[in-house]
Amino acid sequence: MVIGALYNFFSKVYVAHALRGQSDRELSQALGLRSDFFLRDYKMAMRYFNRTQTESVIAVLREYDLKSKGIDSHSTPPGELLREMVYKILN
Repeated sequence: MVIGALYNFFSKVYVAHALRGQSDRELSQALGLRSDFFLRDYKMAMRYFNRTQTESVIAVLREYDLKSKGIDSHSTPPGELLREMVYKILN
């Protein structure tokens, strides 16, 4: 569930990067946000993760989604997979 939530967030950050320069209203509409209140979270993420880094985060999420389903995980406990994933995202 964590991976799905993070994927949803970072995929919207990626779209926001593509729409940089648009008004807040247009950006909110494109991201499917009900209010502009949540837009600040995406804008903050855009400051910390540039477009290339956002692509890398999405790739890491895909990798760990597969690992959580047993593909190339070598019986690693779920808690350890989560720690590895967070480390890769932040470094």
